[in-house]
Amino acid sequence: MWVLKFTLKDEEGIFSWRNKKFRIKTYAYRTGHYVKGNKTYVNAVLLLEGKEENKKEFIKSLEKDKFIKNIEVKEDLINCLVIKSKKISSDRKESVFYSLGLVYIKPVFTDQEGIEYWELGCWDRKSLQEISKIARKQYNGKILSFRELKISESDFLFFSLYPKLTEKQKQAFLLALENGYYEFPRKIELEKLAKIMKLSYTTFQFHLRKAERKIMNSVGSKI
Repeated sequence: MWVLKFTLKDEEGIFSWRNKKFRIKTYAYRTGHYVKGNKTYVNAVLLLEGKEENKKEFIKSLEKDKFIKNIEVKEDLINCLVIKSKKISSDRKESVFYSLGLVYIKPVFTDQEGIEYWELGCWDRKSLQEISKIARKQYNGKILSFRELKISESDFLFFSLYPKLTEKQKQAFLLALENGYYEFPRKIELEKLAKIMKLSYTTFQFHLRKAERKIMNSVGSKI
């Protein structure tokens, strides 16, 4: 598999300028997208890192944005549905980032200056070449590495992070993942997950939040 690591700065993006304004770091995954009418809808999950007052301002600003159709906030975790003003398929510079076959090896990390750090994999080298070209020419990006790799367990988020979780944290996270807690719309709430694990709500929430923070912090340290 070919793996491309690169940076970019999306001045028109809905998140990165907020990172800079509110001095926030974020870790984000796109969890799906669909086209309806003449618009594209993109679902994203973000974890915030920064001062509490800055995170609150970041969230407040996002909640007021007209391009946010739906949003859920739970402590530092944000699940939201973003409206694109036009079909992604009609915008070449953006559509390459939604190409079939792309593997998001790690969440997209955005620093306090609004610089995004990406790591994508693909069997098709040409798809990643196109992305690297667009990132450099359209988004003032830099290519950090582009090479063919034999992927190992340590290269992927979940395989590499499980050993760092306690058994309860691992169970809580897997249970939430398998039951659609991170999907949009959410398929299950924390109360039901706690009952499945036969734990109190507070105890289950503690294990899950610890797992989420360990996972995101570990991802950030590897970027």
